[in-house]
Amino acid sequence: MKVGLFFGTFNPVHNGHFKIVSSIIEKKYVDQLWIILTPLSPFKKNQKIVSFYHRIKMLEQTFFNNKDVIISDVENNLKQPNYTINTLFHLEDIYPKNKFSIILGADNFQNIHLWKSYQTILNNYQIFIYPRQGAKLDESKSFSSIKNIHFLDFPAITVSSSFIRSNIKNQDYMNYLNPSVCKYIIDNNLY
Repeated sequence: MKVGLFFGTFNPVHNGHFKIVSSIIEKKYVDQLWIILTPLSPFKKNQKIVSFYHRIKMLEQTFFNNKDVIISDVENNLKQPNYTINTLFHLEDIYPKNKFSIILGADNFQNIHLWKSYQTILNNYQIFIYPRQGAKLDESKSFSSIKNIHFLDFPAITVSSSFIRSNIKNQDYMNYLNPSVCKYIIDNNLY
């Protein structure tokens, strides 16, 4: 089975994430998409992050009716901080018949050279890159020799979790969230 892995802290999950996941599944790039909730990204060690429990609950509310989406807590049981390569190897040990690929925003792909064992990832896994506002990648020059890179022809994602967090107080965020996630944030006094 072809499984796309969408890694992130999802702090909080927003409509941009939902559009990416829905488009990947609709266009049948993968058979299933697993959302890998990251407890602690090596790049976000100094950020305040809402508890893993609350973030997984918001993901479950956002994707509850999509049978092709699995919310995974696998990284919560691995050594932290979480490195993508370690999670990939772990999943391959458990699911040797699956073919894993990575779903990644252009903004994160710009920094892939900073990832642990990034050359192993580039050489051994399909990477589907979706556009993000403000992220510029020269598809024709820098990455043309890497056969595993696929640039998705999707509209650029313009919202970010950091934007939502910074606008919680003035409620200028509700249009970017699933209504049940909005309610969950208010009910639990998050952010």
